[in-house]
Amino acid sequence: MNLAIGTFISSLDNILKNKNASDRKDKTILSETTHNVESTVFSTSIQAKYHVLQSKLNKLQNELSREQARLGILEKESIQPSEFSSILFGTTPLFTESIDELVQEKQQLVEKINAHKRFVTEQIRTVEIESENIQSIGFGLPSANYADTLDTIKKSQPPVIQVSQRNVERLIKD
Repeated sequence: MNLAIGTFISSLDNILKNKNASDRKDKTILSETTHNVESTVFSTSIQAKYHVLQSKLNKLQNELSREQARLGILEKESIQPSEFSSILFGTTPLFTESIDELVQEKQQLVEKINAHKRFVTEQIRTVEIESENIQSIGFGLPSANYADTLDTIKKSQPPVIQVSQRNVERLIKD
């Protein structure tokens, strides 16, 4: 009887040892899987945040260009106020103000546009810094994840087209 109890206890010990070893192995695998999933989720969230920032930057730069165009046209003496309503920026009118406002309150409008330009420029700086910070965070990722993230971001960006100075001058003069 003592022999059977001893064998039974020995068997239980072996089962517990095997179970503990199996649990440790499962925990290690689970930990590695969790780390990989967290890394992938983090990498994806970096991409998403970067895309949002780039979209915001694009809108801000477009807004800055619009304000610069408004300011440039207001400062030109050769353009008649009646022509202001026919000037478009993209598909929208460049000036939403009435002709009377443009004529009577020109200096105040110029000051308003300059203030808005400074505000937009400051927002652009903030977004650019945040974008650079996002990129620098990516260097802490495993190199394969970060390389994949950068490749995905680069592929999703519209191509940059170089515009000649002559073309720009011609467009401005027209």
